Amino acid sequence: MSAARQAYAQARVQARFGRRPAEHDFRLLDASRSIAHLQEALRHGPLAQYVAGLDAAPDSDAFEASLRTTWRAACAEVARWHAPEWRLAFATFCAHADLPALELLRADGSVPAWLHSDDHLGPLLRSEGEARMELLRRTCGPAIAAAYAADGPLQGGWLAAWRASAPRAPARVAAHLAEIGSLQGALYANDELRIGVRVARLERLFRTAAGTPVAGFAYLGLLAITLQRIRGDRAVLLVAEISPS
Repeated sequence: MSAARQAYAQARVQARFGRRPAEHDFRLLDASRSIAHLQEALRHGPLAQYVAGLDAAPDSDAFEASLRTTWRAACAEVARWHAPEWRLAFATFCAHADLPALELLRADGSVPAWLHSDDHLGPLLRSEGEARMELLRRTCGPAIAAAYAADGPLQGGWLAAWRASAPRAPARVAAHLAEIGSLQGALYANDELRIGVRVARLERLFRTAAGTPVAGFAYLGLLAITLQRIRGDRAVLLVAEISPS
């Protein structure tokens, strides 16, 4: 990647990094008393950038679809800022968000309504057998497809695919990428302490690796945590409203 291209990418990612919500903003969200209150706080507060276009009272499927749209758009945007040889790595990084849905598909049980209309995953749901596997290989890559077929851990398949998709890089950049992969793999462990540790490590990587594609992945890793925290807050309130004490 040329120095000028990477400088452009760094400037754009830096601007997005600077718009991230503060911990105080999450504490206000955590204090929401109901789903309606949370969604109002999201739409009119500093986290509104992550739920753009969301209706005033979306159901769970519309809410999830909105978060996934935000994630995919951000991944595509960051990829466009970088040199073409890095775009496959960003596309593979983006696919990490699909792993829980792929687990549901593999279990062959009930799936949420949003999945039926999802442009990326919906076709998988409507296919079967080898047709599904071929589509999975094309959309998520052969490593994830192989793990899916073997009933193996999809996280391992994703990590192998992401490592293979990244161009050859200097040792220091490669080490930073390995740390990014490890942190992304822990995304769904919603322990508050671990979240704080992961955020701190990703922020450190963003600054330490400024001027390399690592900064783009670190920013997306932080975005993934933000979206997961929003998703988690709503899920807690939903359970409370369905099963009041």
